[in-house]
Amino acid sequence: MIHTSKSARCVSVFFAPLLQNRLLIAAYLILFPIFNGLHTFSWMQTQARYQMPWCTADQLCYTTVPSFFVLSAVVPFLYLINHMVKHSFSIPVVIRQRSKVGLWFHQLLQTAAASAALTLYILLCVIVAGKVMGLDLLNWSSPISAYYAFTQTVNTQITIGYIVLIFSISCFLGLLTAGTLFLLLRWATDQYLPGWIVILVLGSVDIVGFSLLFNRLALNHKRWVEPAVIPQNLLIPLLWLMAAAILGIFVARRKDFLRVQQKQTNE
Repeated sequence: MIHTSKSARCVSVFFAPLLQNRLLIAAYLILFPIFNGLHTFSWMQTQARYQMPWCTADQLCYTTVPSFFVLSAVVPFLYLINHMVKHSFSIPVVIRQRSKVGLWFHQLLQTAAASAALTLYILLCVIVAGKVMGLDLLNWSSPISAYYAFTQTVNTQITIGYIVLIFSISCFLGLLTAGTLFLLLRWATDQYLPGWIVILVLGSVDIVGFSLLFNRLALNHKRWVEPAVIPQNLLIPLLWLMAAAILGIFVARRKDFLRVQQKQTNE
């Protein structure tokens, strides 16, 4: 019975916040396939003009480009995280958790679980959209392909399985890093706005061409000409994630929730 009770609590940790925000999640689950379908169709039309057919692997790669990934995945994800943890900072929840560092890791686990779920959903949406639109899974070995149009070379070494793997890692790491930075700033400032500002600034800077965070995760065609460089690019977001998680431990240890609540009450 004790084991069952613990298992039930573990399930509740991840699913209770999702049930509380089911309308928000349902809206996103409906809207993302539409945005992804339009995104896929626009690239298909663009490449069709030059008789360079688009494929599902192309779409997977360009889903990670900051201009699409930040707006269609990161922003809705942070909004969900905002709602998932908003009650975690109340005094009753903090007392029940017993450890402030434990609460920090509890929120990181929620963020990681949500990142994994969203990554899987995005992956499925892209693959299904490609299937429905009649795209080949991978055509990079042919000179009549979008890959050749962008790189002036063919690629016979990369498999669709490896592309799916790197896409999944890139997407998961981008969401988890953004979510962890967002949570860190919430803990440090007692406000959600600084987190929104920092992530949106990082996203905007990367969209215009810099490589601070999200551009490191982008898998455009030219990155695959030298695929050995891709894991190196993933190291920077990983360092962002590790630094934010470690800083969160120190911020959590120094956090005085009672003082914060009294200050908010006085205001």
